Formats: sequence, C-alpha cells, structure tokens
Amino acid sequence: MALSTEKVFRVYENYYDKLITVAYCIVGKVHLAEETVQDIAIKLLEIKPHFESELHCKNYLFKAVKNRAINIKQRENRTYATEDECVLSDTRGRQDEEQSFVEIIDWIKQAMEMQPSEIREAFIRHVLYQERINDLAKELKIKPNTLAQSFRRIKTSMKKQYLMFIDFILVLKILSVMK
Repeated sequence: MALSTEKVFRVYENYYDKLITVAYCIVGKVHLAEETVQDIAIKLLEIKPHFESELHCKNYLFKAVKNRAINIKQRENRTYATEDECVLSDTRGRQDEEQSFVEIIDWIKQAMEMQPSEIREAFIRHVLYQERINDLAKELKIKPNTLAQSFRRIKTSMKKQYLMFIDFILVLKILSVMK
C-alpha cells in the first residue's frame, strides 16, 4: 500500500532538520541548504511519487537532497569569463601557444639527441600515430625489447629535461620574489 501525500510530508517534517544538515554539509551555507530542502518539498508536490513505506520515502528524501545540494555546489563553483577577458586571452594565448609549441619541440629534440635517427623517427611515429612497437621493430629489423628499451631511455631523458626545466622556472620565480 502506497503512502498518502499527508504521510509523505509527515516523514519530510520529521527529517527536516537532518535533511538541512545533509544539504549544509555539502553546500556550506544555511540559506542554500534550506533552499535545497524546500526545492525537494516542491518536487514532491509536483511529481507525487508513490512510496511503499516510510523507509523508501526517507531514502528518497535524503538522496534527492544530497543530489540537489551537489548540483547547487557544482553550479556555484563554476566561473565564467567576461567577453573582454575572452578576447584578451584569445589573442595573448595564440602567441603564447606558438612560442610554447616551439619550445616543446626543441625540448623533445634535446631529449632524443642521443638516439639514432631511425629510433627517433620510430619514437615519433609510436607517440603521434600510435604505431605498435612490434611493427616498428620489424620495420627496423631489431628486437621489440630493444626498441622498447630505447623508447624508455628517451622517456627518461625527457623526464630529466622536464625536471631541469621546472627547477629553472622555480629559481626564476624565487629570484623575482626576492627583488
């Protein structure tokens, strides 16, 4: 037998404070928590769900409040840029991207310097075009393990180059703060 609307709202009233607490723990503001719980009450009036027991009603209320509070929290955390900020960042971003792209290519070339040209080309094909190591090894007439080991060396070299680059940037930032 389904619960009547009156019994559903009695369950709602009995758990009102706990529902507010659940919503508050998620959104962090009392007025938003109250608004969340009241939205669920309105939703109950609109859809008139049929609950088999008070337990089902209680579970529905807590899940609905939790989900609604999460949605409100996510919406609150979003930030939107103004049109002027978008235009400025777009023009500045293109120049920065081009410069960054050139720097990244130079950085990758330095990391692969120690490898033979065939291995470098194979690595680029493996990374960019997802060609399998076994296929590349057959083409180069070397063992797949040897090629994989060469790729690991390149990756290790890239990691070292990257860490040196990060250290350099950190030193520059520290020096700029000290001035």
